[in-house]
Amino acid sequence: MFMYSHKFFLILSNLIILLTLSACASRAVLVDFDKNTDFEQLKTYYIYSVSHDDQIGAERLVDHAQRLLENKGALIADAEYVDASVEIEHFIEEQEKESRLSIGLGTGSFGRSGSIGVGGSVNLPLSSDAILFAVVRLKVIVKNKVVWQGNQRIEVENGVAESMGLAQTIALSDILAEYPLNKKN
Repeated sequence: MFMYSHKFFLILSNLIILLTLSACASRAVLVDFDKNTDFEQLKTYYIYSVSHDDQIGAERLVDHAQRLLENKGALIADAEYVDASVEIEHFIEEQEKESRLSIGLGTGSFGRSGSIGVGGSVNLPLSSDAILFAVVRLKVIVKNKVVWQGNQRIEVENGVAESMGLAQTIALSDILAEYPLNKKN
């Protein structure tokens, strides 16, 4: 009896550790870039948003991108005097969250000469709430050519405006953390 309970607790503790580690896993940013671009040569940037439906979010993200790039040593300037432009797009994406209950029924018989079994399953929808995601896309453009781009999607907690703004700035921070511009010393 003790041996089985010990194995159960060992399996349970390993499962808890695995779930904890997967919950702490970093959010993956999707990045693509032109391998022929020398990012060390890009010193000055102009930042703008192409998302006109949410002016507050657009201004927040442009300001945040400016601070992040300046912290990495970039200079922010007017569009006419820059090495590269940074285009930010942001929007809300909905994904259906369907909670389902599965019910399984079965009968069976086991005899000396064989067995007979009959079974079935039914899925019942419990709710169909939507999960909201803040999606941020960033492109670095040099001479009308995209040379680097990053995309991030963050779940919005509770669907409230404060959470939306936080999710957008976290997504932008994640993206720019991947941008190959080192802070000047």
